[in-house]
Amino acid sequence: MCYSLGEPVAAPYFVMKYVDGEPLDRIIAKLEAGEAEYHFRFSYEYRTQIFMQLLRAVQYAHKRGILHLDIKEGNCVGKSGTWAGWGRGRERALAVALDAALLDAAGKSVQDEWTRLTPNSTEVRMNAYPLLMAGLSLLAVGCTPAPTMGTLEIVSLTASQPELTEGQSVTLTAIVNHTGGLQNVTASRLLSPDGQRYGAFAAGQPGVYSLTVDWQLLDQILPIAFATEEQRTFTAEFSDNQGHTEKRNLTLRLHCGGRQACQGVCSDPGAACSAGACILGVCQANCPDGQGGAVGPGGAKPDDGCRRCTIRSPGWEWTSAPAGTSCGIQRQCIDGLNGTLCSGFVPLRGLAYQVNNPDLVSLNAIAAFSANDLVTVSSRGGTSPGSISRSRDGGKTWTTATPAGTSNFFSVWGSSINDLYVVGSRGSLTNGPILHSTDGGASWTAQSSGIPYDLAAVWGSGPNDVYVVGDGGSVLHSVDQGATWTQRRAGAIPLLAIWGSGPSDIYAVGSQGLIIHSVDSGKTWTTQTSRTTQTLNAVWGTSSGDVYIVGNQGLILMSIDGGTNWNNQTSGLTSNLNAVWGSGTNDVYVAASAGQILHTANRGTNWVPLVSGTVKQLLGLGGSGAGNVFVVGTQNLVMRRL
Repeated sequence: MCYSLGEPVAAPYFVMKYVDGEPLDRIIAKLEAGEAEYHFRFSYEYRTQIFMQLLRAVQYAHKRGILHLDIKEGNCVGKSGTWAGWGRGRERALAVALDAALLDAAGKSVQDEWTRLTPNSTEVRMNAYPLLMAGLSLLAVGCTPAPTMGTLEIVSLTASQPELTEGQSVTLTAIVNHTGGLQNVTASRLLSPDGQRYGAFAAGQPGVYSLTVDWQLLDQILPIAFATEEQRTFTAEFSDNQGHTEKRNLTLRLHCGGRQACQGVCSDPGAACSAGACILGVCQANCPDGQGGAVGPGGAKPDDGCRRCTIRSPGWEWTSAPAGTSCGIQRQCIDGLNGTLCSGFVPLRGLAYQVNNPDLVSLNAIAAFSANDLVTVSSRGGTSPGSISRSRDGGKTWTTATPAGTSNFFSVWGSSINDLYVVGSRGSLTNGPILHSTDGGASWTAQSSGIPYDLAAVWGSGPNDVYVVGDGGSVLHSVDQGATWTQRRAGAIPLLAIWGSGPSDIYAVGSQGLIIHSVDSGKTWTTQTSRTTQTLNAVWGTSSGDVYIVGNQGLILMSIDGGTNWNNQTSGLTSNLNAVWGSGTNDVYVAASAGQILHTANRGTNWVPLVSGTVKQLLGLGGSGAGNVFVVGTQNLVMRRL
């Protein structure tokens, strides 16, 4: 709108209304420079609306015969969202009307409109062209992606240490850059592998961001549980004010020094937890089996079938099964020091686990004539006399005899239950004692040995062929049921045991690795080569081709040629072996100190340890067959093989 015009002194002039707005050329320049504010204010849709307003304004003028001869971006000013295509310049009135056809696509010329103009049609063309160019300039800026305010980049992500264990913490440091300035960095966080948030990074020096996390926080966000270790990945995430996000990963080793982690706590395998036991890092409603696995509630402990898995809250417990409970083939639960134990031997007398029994009786030998008829001999030490005990019911009850004198008894043998011999130490007697019973041990008759030595062992091939050995290297022989005893041998080395397959194949063993052999009913003896100086404690066999000798320090010797050669077998023990007995060639037992029992089913190629359920010294073995094997030891202990 023109307010006034005139021609004063120098030149013509006119006055128009002042528009408080921003020229279009400045807006286009700001958009081309990539200024975010202008791209926000002047979206592509809004710029299209501006161009439409310019077209309508010019159309309005043309319909009234008015042309603007200086249309350009600088003369297009907008105010409060309203635009007009008028600016400073001169207007000339022409008899022209430019209708809406000027808006045809891409500014196409419309010939029938141009022909209606006055002869000065060039003026009209000059009016339409710059208007079209201004619009294209305005819209063209939006045809390419709007420049950003800069680029966000995580240059590095490091940790103060490469691994973490319980009670420790670690600091993660991120170096971040933004080409538009660090003020554009608006958010940060550290994430777990499943996207949970540990926390936000704190800004330090320009571009340096850090966050400290500890073992407890890591477990709270993502539970720590592993069998040996875990490689955990952490993700640092940073964002800027344009909504751009950058991520970078870092892996740390979580460990417990070789142990497992369960419920966020370093622990040993099988440690108690809320549900039961920690197995391979997982809290389970089970008990540990001691081999890295687990046993369910009520299940038996693999190495001790007499304890059952009981789940507590929290934790677990092995509870004892009642004594007598079957726990495997030929195995039964017996009373033990810490509850019941699974053993192949059942105590018949004494307690297998009681190691401080005031009863200091040591049962040194046992003879079994059937499953029910058993005889044991004992010693007490010092001046206290030993005793002889008899059971007629397989060891359930016992009757005990203490013959006159202060002797301790070491060995018992009999051709039958009514032909029994017992030998032992002299005690207060002049000569070594030999006792004989013909009524199943109800009464005992003292026989004269005729030698002032302790007697260690007795054996016979029959009622009228009985041998006794002892100190002084002595061998005594009787052919008349003990009415008289003849000394067949004497020497400096004590003899401790005797056995033979018959009168023509007899072996006696003793201290310093001594082995002697007789083939003529003990009349003469030859020394065999043992290749050892260990004390030999017992001898037994089935024939001259199957003889075993046991001794101190886990020694087992075997001969298959009548003792010409003695071969050392591997026992796997270092304790003293005190007794050997078997029911046949492939069923041989050895008893040892510390409650150990060995068995072979292949003539000693392999000796297999059996669970005895005791740690007491086992001193004697005997039996009446494969199904009736008995072992005796210190503190009045008698056990039967199941």
